[in-house]
Amino acid sequence: MSTSKEELFALIVETSSELESARYTLDNTPCPRISHSDIEDVSDAYQERLEYYWWVDEQKGLIESLEKELASYQSQLKSL
Repeated sequence: MSTSKEELFALIVETSSELESARYTLDNTPCPRISHSDIEDVSDAYQERLEYYWWVDEQKGLIESLEKELASYQSQLKSL
């Protein structure tokens, strides 16, 4: 199936927007603070911090995926 220049351009714009949104969210979501009294399996703050780092890993994976997708669309556009 062949994709037109207009369709590729729309995909590039959409993917760029998603990528920028993911980067912004990652950069502007603060890490939960914990204190010396927060310990594993007892503290909600400790769990929130763990979940934050898992979320950061997921966001980084999403950003990497979007960057690859964007590069692919741009490459296809150049080859038309």
